[in-house]
Amino acid sequence: MFHQLKKFAGGGLAGTICHYLILWGMVGRHVDPVIASGCGVVAGAAVVYLTNYYVTFSSARPHVDALKRFLPMAVAGFFLNGWILSGAMSHLSFPLVPAQLCATAGQFLFGFFISRLWVY
Repeated sequence: MFHQLKKFAGGGLAGTICHYLILWGMVGRHVDPVIASGCGVVAGAAVVYLTNYYVTFSSARPHVDALKRFLPMAVAGFFLNGWILSGAMSHLSFPLVPAQLCATAGQFLFGFFISRLWVY
């Protein structure tokens, strides 16, 4: 499991970089941070899916079947990200960066266990 966790972290890092580039680019254009982060999540999810399918879990499951499981997990991760980000910023008064780091950590843990146990 630790070996998979390291690979998952690498795929997650690639997805997170994609996510954050989109987030910062959109925030720089005065888009609401929660909306910008949501757009980043969608792009990052595509990177994460492909990395985990081929590298982390070396899935033999057909893409159609894996996507039927990945998409609900990704949607749940999308809402989890927004919920944590929004709550950290509005209720805990966190600045954007620490709030997004908390949201990313929550998504990482959620995503690994759901992916390992159900998606791939």
